Amino acid sequence: MSNFTVRRFILVASMLFCQLALADDTKEPPPPADQPELPFKLLAAIKPVTMEDVDKVVEASDKAVQSCNRKSKRAETLAVMMNMTIDGDGNVTEVEAAPEDDGAKAPPEAVCLAKVAKKLKFPATGTVSHVSYPFMIVGRVKASPAL
Repeated sequence: MSNFTVRRFILVASMLFCQLALADDTKEPPPPADQPELPFKLLAAIKPVTMEDVDKVVEASDKAVQSCNRKSKRAETLAVMMNMTIDGDGNVTEVEAAPEDDGAKAPPEAVCLAKVAKKLKFPATGTVSHVSYPFMIVGRVKASPAL
């Protein structure tokens, strides 16, 4: 299996744990009878960013994500869950490493990943989206000695 295939498998498996939510999780009541309903096209334009879109944008920026391993030269693969807030225009307005379940401190690569995430541009949706996404840094492969 190639390095890319392994990374892709880990990424897809990690996405099972991702969460996507609207900025306001409360259900809004239907509009009063005197207000006309919004056309279907307008309603479709205010959906949050999909995980497929997030995956495409992050994969397109994989070189920048992998550059976060230059200084540490980590040997093992690292997944850092990043919480991002994406505005209606597709710009990342807030980003931070999600706290670890065991209370451990975020790895040093998280600072670099936050800088990369701030530069990402997502499709405009017209609404704020909150996304938790695992950024994967593939460990450096050591060359095996020739036989």
